[in-house]
Amino acid sequence: MRMAKRHRKPAARARRDPSLTACSADELYARSPHAIAILMGWFFLRHLNSLYHKFNGDILSALVLGEIAHHNICHYFSSGRAKQAVESVDFSSEQARARLQPCNPFSLSAATGIPRETCRRKVRALEKQGLVERHPSGGYVIPSGIGKRFGDTNRKTLSDLLELIRELESIAERNTPGPSVAGRRA
Repeated sequence: MRMAKRHRKPAARARRDPSLTACSADELYARSPHAIAILMGWFFLRHLNSLYHKFNGDILSALVLGEIAHHNICHYFSSGRAKQAVESVDFSSEQARARLQPCNPFSLSAATGIPRETCRRKVRALEKQGLVERHPSGGYVIPSGIGKRFGDTNRKTLSDLLELIRELESIAERNTPGPSVAGRRA
């Protein structure tokens, strides 16, 4: 046992993993705040612009629809079954559809800060467009197959997200502090 302890490197001198997953958001941001701010701005503005066009300039409807979808499936994530839900739940099946958690304009208003009457108008408009439907127990849920309507938007956002990840990984690898930098930071 002594031998194993003697051959261990001290924590401060251990080689750091330069990968993106090995550092916290604070560490990565401290390494290159300006580059990260620009990259994040690029990603979010492209995504918001894409949603703006997809919803014909009505960004609030995009937010309300996203909140409805999130509310419908959030119980999978809060119960620790997110991976199972993503990998194995067929959201088009009647069984999975019955487990969707419906929401109403009041809960949407509480979640988003958008006035309740505005939420009501947006939900009615989304229902007319076939983007939400009434649940048998009351409230609203996303309809089966809604993902197909957003396939192009999702693929573009995924492409941009992967590009952002590659850029962040590059920052993490380029700007990995050595032992002397880490020692000075404390």
